[in-house]
Amino acid sequence: DSYHADHRASGVLAQDAWARRRPVGGGGPALFYMDSEAGIDYAHSIYVDISDTIQLKLAALACHRSQLDWILAHDGVDLVAKRRELCRLRGRECGAEYAECFRPAWPGGMHWRALLP
Repeated sequence: DSYHADHRASGVLAQDAWARRRPVGGGGPALFYMDSEAGIDYAHSIYVDISDTIQLKLAALACHRSQLDWILAHDGVDLVAKRRELCRLRGRECGAEYAECFRPAWPGGMHWRALLP
């Protein structure tokens, strides 16, 4: 879940679009759920090492001033620093410097590893 209504709405739209494109019996496009912003209450199973791209990710996040400024003023939270720390924690969990984690939207048995770089 996200604190932002636009994030929740776009998530529903993405899930609905994925469900419509998914053929009966499986296959079709992949859909993964990302770790929560807080990094809690999340049953992840897939780690992706982002050590080589963490700086680019944080620079892109830093461009999102409208939310960063609001969250900092409202809650006193620096989202860029928080994301860096969460990626560092996920990295420690899988033996990388920085990582993100995901879970597939479908039940087990799919070969999701072939979908990742």
